[in-house]
Amino acid sequence: MRFEGYTVKDMSTSEPIPEGTYKYRLAKFEYGDPSDPEWKAKHPNSQAKGRHLMLDLVVQDDGDQFGRHVFVPLSMEKGKDWLLRQLVEACGKDEDWELDTDELVDCEVMGVTIKRPAQGQYSESNNVKKFVSVFGEASPT
Repeated sequence: MRFEGYTVKDMSTSEPIPEGTYKYRLAKFEYGDPSDPEWKAKHPNSQAKGRHLMLDLVVQDDGDQFGRHVFVPLSMEKGKDWLLRQLVEACGKDEDWELDTDELVDCEVMGVTIKRPAQGQYSESNNVKKFVSVFGEASPT
């Protein structure tokens, strides 16, 4: 099947997006627990050390990066879960809210995005170092 006008230059690359602050939509979460033998068998090359959520974000900003995906690991380990807390607060949840990733899907947040250098078998990629509400530091009530 031929697709006239759809050329390689029109396709996205697997290169990381440029560093900056982007508006993202939370697309999905995948739970991971390396202490679970079943999970470990499905992810034999994972370097994860503790329970985590892998977050799939989709860029919502107009321009060249619209629709690009950024995958962010979020630790669920006490003392290391600060980025997860930032994300939940950016979605407008208060500190008594019990984590339910289904309620976070489709939430929009701002994310300060960086490039992570290549490490071992992994090529250069993006990560988010801070989440804030699309309304600024504090969500409207």
